[in-house]
Amino acid sequence: MQVQLSDGELAHSPGGTGKYEAWAAFHQGVIAHLTYTAEDNLRARRLYARAAVLDPEFVDARVFGAWTHWQHARSGFSKDRAADFAECRSVVKELRNSGVDTANLRHLDAVTWLMEGDYDTAISTAQAAVRAGKSRLFGNTPAAIVFIYCGRYDAAIDVLRETIRSVPATPNDTIYNLAMVSSLTGAHERAIALAEEYKRRVQGDLYGWTTLAFACGAAGVTDRARETMLEFRELYPDYRLSDFAAHEPFRDPRTLDSILAVMRAAGLPD
Repeated sequence: MQVQLSDGELAHSPGGTGKYEAWAAFHQGVIAHLTYTAEDNLRARRLYARAAVLDPEFVDARVFGAWTHWQHARSGFSKDRAADFAECRSVVKELRNSGVDTANLRHLDAVTWLMEGDYDTAISTAQAAVRAGKSRLFGNTPAAIVFIYCGRYDAAIDVLRETIRSVPATPNDTIYNLAMVSSLTGAHERAIALAEEYKRRVQGDLYGWTTLAFACGAAGVTDRARETMLEFRELYPDYRLSDFAAHEPFRDPRTLDSILAVMRAAGLPD
């Protein structure tokens, strides 16, 4: 549903394309992208690249291609995270230097600054991205990601709720990040409900299990947290706390420490 309701906007938005073959390749890339698996993320990258070849003026194809690099590194799929984030930075610089200034590009810029560890620039860029408009497919969720990791929870909740109000289909990323920030702010019932919804929607994403385990553990529903973690470990037996921690760029290390304590209690080994 998220893909279907976004098609028209993607085809006719600034940064879009009027060439059918380019749009078709891009559309198939979006479908693959939204499964959040390593294999489909690489497939999406190839399809976005094809769309960019078919229409060199198709800005969103370039931007979404960079998003797959961000996703690959952020989700722990990458063998060279620095190289993936460098590719994001390269695309942002190249397009900005050529005069491109879409909201989609600004949101990518913001989360790239976040992963590079420049939190102040990430915040100011995220704020500018929200003022510029919504990212394609993700709404204002990329800006919310910056706000969450920088400890600005109220700002994150505001933009996530605005995304839900203003789009016909709530992006899966919005549900995931609202679940996380709800746990971090003590809204535990809402966090569990949202984590369950995300896990149901995106069944191939390992973060579905970790988010639900954290939401339950933070709420004190320890049996459910442990059951979720047992289910998760059957699917990902080699996954460790260190793997999780490597992709969680919280500005305040105490926040990450508190999350890791909950995950450890749920049964995720060091």
